[in-house]
Amino acid sequence: MSYLSYDEYKSLGFNLEEQQFDKYLKRAESQIDSATRAFYRSVDIGTDQVEDRVAAFKTAICEQVDFLAYAGSETSYQLAQNDYNSVSIGRLSLSPKSGLADTVVGGVCMEARDLLGRYGLLFTGV
Repeated sequence: MSYLSYDEYKSLGFNLEEQQFDKYLKRAESQIDSATRAFYRSVDIGTDQVEDRVAAFKTAICEQVDFLAYAGSETSYQLAQNDYNSVSIGRLSLSPKSGLADTVVGGVCMEARDLLGRYGLLFTGV
């Protein structure tokens, strides 16, 4: 079962085509589940009374879907593989400030992590 429908995705202000959304949704949900220790696999998202937490969780999935579509890859190791440290052509040398791989932690983009952290969904204490 998916946490998010395409209509919800659009209503939250995101704008990928449905085909792209469908392509990246499962991977994005999996990565968000990993970061949140599958919080909404044990808590029913439909009955969670903390509406802001539910909204942040769904928005984080949207951010992750958009990030994966922008990066054109579904996994952190694909991102790292496509990242480069420097390029030299003749006397020209380019070194990027940071690459896409630097904007993810545990496979989750920074925007999504910020949203999840705001509502304690990244808490790892026992």
